[in-house]
Amino acid sequence: MTQREMNFLISGEKEWVRFNKRYLQKNGSIVWIDVSSSLRRDKQGNPLYFVTTLVDINERKRADDELKKSEEKYRNILRMCRMCIMKLCLMAQYSKSVLLSRSCRKDNTNEQI
Repeated sequence: MTQREMNFLISGEKEWVRFNKRYLQKNGSIVWIDVSSSLRRDKQGNPLYFVTTLVDINERKRADDELKKSEEKYRNILRMCRMCIMKLCLMAQYSKSVLLSRSCRKDNTNEQI
């Protein structure tokens, strides 16, 4: 927890704080932790002590990273497919207006590429 977050709790501006933090282990590996802290007070409202919970979220971070990579991969595949379709339509000599309308139909037929 940073001094800023502690100050929020001590001043009463916030009742609790929560954030993700990256820790570096001695062996060099990274561990992601979800940190949640609150400040316990006495009956007069004076600060007594912090209660902090740490939850290992390594698997969640790994899954999030894998999802981002997968989304980027399929976004690139879709982009390449659109380019290939456009090139095929151009090779088949479809007009620019037909291509821009996202339809590659021949002029008097319902046939699609």
